[in-house]
Amino acid sequence: MDKYRVEFQNHPGIDLPYCNNCILQMEKCVGKGSTFTSMYDFCPLALFSTQVREQREALESLIRDPHRNLRIFLDGKTVHSNETFLQRDELQSILYPEDDCCLDDLLEGVLSVLNGSKEGGSGDGRDSLLQQLLKGQKMDELGIVKAHQLFFTLSQKEQAEVGRKVQSQGGLSFLQDQSPVSLLKRKLSCRFFLAATLKDCSIMISLRLIKNDSDLQEETDLIRLPSNKTFAYSVKIILPFQTEFRPSKVLIVAKTTRYQMEKRLASSVDDETLHSILVNRGTDYNRLLSKHNEHKAYVKYLEQLLK
Repeated sequence: MDKYRVEFQNHPGIDLPYCNNCILQMEKCVGKGSTFTSMYDFCPLALFSTQVREQREALESLIRDPHRNLRIFLDGKTVHSNETFLQRDELQSILYPEDDCCLDDLLEGVLSVLNGSKEGGSGDGRDSLLQQLLKGQKMDELGIVKAHQLFFTLSQKEQAEVGRKVQSQGGLSFLQDQSPVSLLKRKLSCRFFLAATLKDCSIMISLRLIKNDSDLQEETDLIRLPSNKTFAYSVKIILPFQTEFRPSKVLIVAKTTRYQMEKRLASSVDDETLHSILVNRGTDYNRLLSKHNEHKAYVKYLEQLLK
């Protein structure tokens, strides 16, 4: 299961009555090069709610249409996803050919893991994986519009430092940074990137049906459902930068900025003369140079991040 984006945020100059998940769906379903032909009915707001009935309906909607939010594996091979779709009865027969369990039990087990309950249902909320993720996602106080603006007020060195802190092994210690302006900016930027990382993470849940006591292993985490079914389980959060993709070489192809193009067209003049030429033409020279520097700073940040 992956990439739950559950968020309502107010952005300056933008008034949309949709959560980020719906906006992203709309982007992928509109236009000639759209990724999907229609939106799905899965609602992350329902999954992240504390209402078991709504959570169960959200999981059922993923079974009906996995989109890119659900993958089910059997012995390491994908058996149900957007690319390898199965009807419910087909999925049931592949997962449990001996009819010793049913898909409803599997979904109840998944729900129990997500809610931190050992006996099915919602649990008491204290160990809820979903609520812990939601708490981390809400650490962002900026939103993507303000975060973009703030990030590019930082120096190149500070931008690279933000990326290193979010991916470091130091945990959340960077959140204790104190309040000089540059430190505060870095802290807010780190909060945004950390929250964005948690919105784009994947949850990997492994469930194994326990048929008899001989299947039990020492120190195995178990879930016992009201249906008398017992599952051994494990769960792991997979962050975007923890994937196995580790290229030995990366080619960054940066576009030519308008400022660079003007410099090439007037290669025989110095910067002061170029400034006069552009201003006399009616071009906003300062904005042109600012956008150029912003672009170069981001390319530099990517270089540092990929090292």
